Amino acid sequence: MRPGPAGRSGRLRRPTAGAAAVLPAGASFTILGEKGNWWKVSSGYGTGWVDHRLCMINLPDVVPSIVYDATNAYSSRYTSSGKDIPGITGQALYQGKVYNPRFDEEQFLMPVLYATAKKICAA
Repeated sequence: MRPGPAGRSGRLRRPTAGAAAVLPAGASFTILGEKGNWWKVSSGYGTGWVDHRLCMINLPDVVPSIVYDATNAYSSRYTSSGKDIPGITGQALYQGKVYNPRFDEEQFLMPVLYATAKKICAA
């Protein structure tokens, strides 16, 4: 996190250069404001600015009206040349459902980049 939004060039520099703090991967935060490519966020690590081009958000949190089905979370459909891949096809590859306190229910976790979520919302 930075104390203020950095640079106006639109170029991504080394993500942690000049950072006052670094949020660990998977850390949750609340978006307080937006300025260009920057979000002002609050988390257990403090308040500061992060470049949203480096952030993943959980799509069901922002577009709850879609019916989500992360098949790789319970039965992978991956094949190669039309043939099953031993140990992959039909297997759960990761834990895909988690409790979402915003909706008070278990939901698929569908992380996407913020820019992707904006395009999905606009569609």
